Amino acid sequence: MHLRLFPLLGLLTLNLSNLFAQNVHRADTLTLPAGEAVDHMMLKLEIPTGESFLRTSGCQGAAIYRLAVPDSQEHYKVETRHEPSGTFICNLALTPPKPAENPGLASNLRLAEPLSELETYTTSGEYKTFFCPDPNLSTDLYLDLGVGASRLDLSGLQLQNVNINTAFADVMVHYNKPNQQEMSQMSIHAASANVVLKNLAHARARQVTVHNDMGMTKLLVGKGYLPGGEITIRSGVGGLVLILDDEQPVELRLKSGFFSEVNLPEEGFKEISEGTYINQAVQESPNERIIIRLEVDFGKINIIEQ
Repeated sequence: MHLRLFPLLGLLTLNLSNLFAQNVHRADTLTLPAGEAVDHMMLKLEIPTGESFLRTSGCQGAAIYRLAVPDSQEHYKVETRHEPSGTFICNLALTPPKPAENPGLASNLRLAEPLSELETYTTSGEYKTFFCPDPNLSTDLYLDLGVGASRLDLSGLQLQNVNINTAFADVMVHYNKPNQQEMSQMSIHAASANVVLKNLAHARARQVTVHNDMGMTKLLVGKGYLPGGEITIRSGVGGLVLILDDEQPVELRLKSGFFSEVNLPEEGFKEISEGTYINQAVQESPNERIIIRLEVDFGKINIIEQ
């Protein structure tokens, strides 16, 4: 399979022009060496500041990115290489000038990466990163965020693994069509951010883990989730909202701290052991159940079934 430039790039530039008001930008496509067989991509995006967007290119063989910066200097570094195993590795890193000082980092936040490696920026709105993967190439996605916001439309891709690490950048993941293959795992770790996942059933993930140290977490699971799948949400300080389809069989395992509160629907859920509940759909289709583990140290858990 070869990645090559399609007329889609021109349409993408036109349709997304409102997202890139800056005059300085770069648009390009990924091209593989001729004759090389590729069956998997390892995609890593390092975005310490700004807004980032991801969605399918919509065209087989095309992986396109577009970048916007506040000046003519080169702030992005793109490295690619092809492994003999058939894996194409792409690392895209934003490297804006670092500020003289590092303002306001909370020393007590637990991060997946060492705090000393993190820098924050006050001009996050001046940088925009848009990446459009090939929808028909199996992909592992790694996303490291600093400050800003990220909107990830993962609809119709072939994601095998997703790992998102964010310090202070809000993350929204949503689907309007299923992932093209079963996903092994999706993992999101946030230090202090709002995390929203919509139509999570379309991820087709065996395991989903969301760990939010400080911030609001909201999940809309939907129905038709992969039977036997497991979702684990851990919230340190902040609210947690879980919205379930009443036709999706769910087993809830709740663990709340002394300063937390749990609100369950008045009808529909039955406690089968301490802290473990099942909804009516489990009683009707026990083999279709998924397990959702919820844990909040300080905050409120709101569970809504509709």
